[in-house]
Amino acid sequence: MKSLKKNNIIIGVDGGGTKTEAIVADADLNILNRGLSGPANLRNVDTLTAVENISRAVDLAMESISGVPQSVVIGLPAIKEEFSSGVADFKKELFKKGIFRRVSRNNVHIVSDQEIAFRSGTDGNDGILVISGTGAVVRGWRSKKDIKVSGWGYFADEGSAFWVGIKAYQAITRAFDGRAKNTDITRNAKKIFMFKNAIELNRIVYNDFKKVIPELSIAVDNSAKNGDSVAIEILKEGAGELALGVNLVIDKLNFKKQFPVVMVGGMFKSVIFKKEFQRLVKDKNAIFVLPNDTPAIGALKIAKKK
Repeated sequence: MKSLKKNNIIIGVDGGGTKTEAIVADADLNILNRGLSGPANLRNVDTLTAVENISRAVDLAMESISGVPQSVVIGLPAIKEEFSSGVADFKKELFKKGIFRRVSRNNVHIVSDQEIAFRSGTDGNDGILVISGTGAVVRGWRSKKDIKVSGWGYFADEGSAFWVGIKAYQAITRAFDGRAKNTDITRNAKKIFMFKNAIELNRIVYNDFKKVIPELSIAVDNSAKNGDSVAIEILKEGAGELALGVNLVIDKLNFKKQFPVVMVGGMFKSVIFKKEFQRLVKDKNAIFVLPNDTPAIGALKIAKKK
């Protein structure tokens, strides 16, 4: 493949729970290439694995491009919370890898995944971000105020795909036992995982619960579309939990004019989930934004300003 020579290269990286995406662009945000690799969420993988996956994604994105990036922004979950003390060690390992060995250390910036997700939907500084993917979080900014709600990980991210998947698994196993009524979620889950009964599903779930549980949310949405009351109730409850967090952040930030509510994550592909969430957000100044761009584009926008 012929090498493309470019000056003023910038890179945006989204290190997620299931994959890492790196995008290379020029200074005008014209996308030159993309690279994908495995997860980089430090809650799920160790530092060396995260570093390896980030480096691999960036190297793939730079595969046909010559030059040294002038600015690299990497968005990572929880990096500003429980992992803030490890940023220096993280960077130390990163600068041993691939293209990072040639990048100025002052030009690599590690930020919250929430910041890059917000920027994927708006160019403004004030507003609210709602993530409902594998995990869930609500975060809002106004002037110098910064408020975060939820985002505590697998076992406390109400309204996330993981939370919805747990509810689905409980509904299936309760129905199997006879403790609850049958639900169409079971049939749709069988289409995805090809199990014959709840015992086989149990084996599949515990073999790789981090992957399987969120995917059960797809079965919930498909069942809700078919009118299954159990599935509809799960989606509405999850949407309500997210809206509760948004309304709390709105009250604390006290917006005086219109502001964006940027909705990021796979759960917002569910029409029932999205409509219920929007119905329950009470502020009339809220402008709902479903970004066309990925969070890695948000990282690029930040990189351009660095």
